[in-house]
Amino acid sequence: MNKKLVNIIRIIGQLISISIFGLAGGLLVHFRIPGNNSFTDNDAGPLALVYGIFLIIGIGLLLNSLIFRQKNHWKKYRTGIIVFVIGFGLLVFIPRDVIKWSFFGGKKMEFTSIKNPDFIWVKLELYKNNDFLCSTSHGGEMTEETLGEYKLKNNVLELNLKNRISEHTKKVYPTLYKNIGTKYRIINDTLICIDCEKEIKLKKN
Repeated sequence: MNKKLVNIIRIIGQLISISIFGLAGGLLVHFRIPGNNSFTDNDAGPLALVYGIFLIIGIGLLLNSLIFRQKNHWKKYRTGIIVFVIGFGLLVFIPRDVIKWSFFGGKKMEFTSIKNPDFIWVKLELYKNNDFLCSTSHGGEMTEETLGEYKLKNNVLELNLKNRISEHTKKVYPTLYKNIGTKYRIINDTLICIDCEKEIKLKKN
């Protein structure tokens, strides 16, 4: 096999690998951005598959680039790929709290469910810049993440949503949708949802 053909095969292989790695990484990074972490229990399998593809191709690209860089083969390109893979890997596997901090800054307080009916679980995070991030789950089947700005008036915490609740959630998970609260009455360290269908109570952590 002549050298020209070998180079063409290498270029095609690199393009395919980088494209798949970038697509998988882009999906994973998007999922980790605050407000995008909405999923069902059926998403666990596909998500694990995407993580697996990202890891396998990423490790392959990294090893391949390190080996050929030592041989001075497309040295600048190999260096670029090493930086690209490591950078993308950090974005995907860095603790999500760091990502939240980069979006919202410091956290002011956090509330979680005490004991709610119909297996509804809520985690509400309030940030110093008046932003909030709220994760609401129903029976482990579906989790919807919302974000926006909050304000406190007359012992009532109001949440103004910035992202829309998906139509899929509204139709398939009506119990979850009807219990994504936007108004909470404050009694000491407890929040009681005013506009939820069920009696949702949160306790300050």
